[in-house]
Amino acid sequence: MCGAESPHPAAGDAGAPGSVALQSSRCQGEAAMDWGTVISSTLGAMWGLAVAMLVPHWWWLTPVIAAAVVLAWPARIPVRTNRYAPERTWRTFKFGLRRAVFERAGNRCEQHNLFGARCGSPAQEADHLWPFSRGGATVLGNGQALCQFHNRSKRASPPRWWELRYLLRGRRRYAPPGVEIEPWR
Repeated sequence: MCGAESPHPAAGDAGAPGSVALQSSRCQGEAAMDWGTVISSTLGAMWGLAVAMLVPHWWWLTPVIAAAVVLAWPARIPVRTNRYAPERTWRTFKFGLRRAVFERAGNRCEQHNLFGARCGSPAQEADHLWPFSRGGATVLGNGQALCQFHNRSKRASPPRWWELRYLLRGRRRYAPPGVEIEPWR
């Protein structure tokens, strides 16, 4: 009701300077309240539209969400050791152990994508399959050769079950005979 005259004007305030300030602050309050109503009704309508669009597709959204949860599940690898075990004295793969990790990988990055295709970049860094910060040992079975991009993107995350599956399947194909390929043996 901003700008409209009241049906019962008070006597003596029609031209008072205080009445204009009171009326303008009341008008701003009404405008803010109107914007709040507009925003809440718009968000409510958008939520209703999103639900109306997704409900007919529940039959394929449910398996997609379930697959995302399963793929995000971390693997269980018994390579973890005691924090003060002798094989944990070195954090990085050094000297002969680093060479052995690279030779087993054929000097290529061992990271696989969701479909099992191997990265084609040359290996630049030896990394722990099960992260050192989470108890992974610095042994050949827990090492993997990665390019710099995949090593940085992996950080300290444990491998997912499907990543382990593709890694072991790939190692059986490209690793030289007689080399340890499974991390837990």
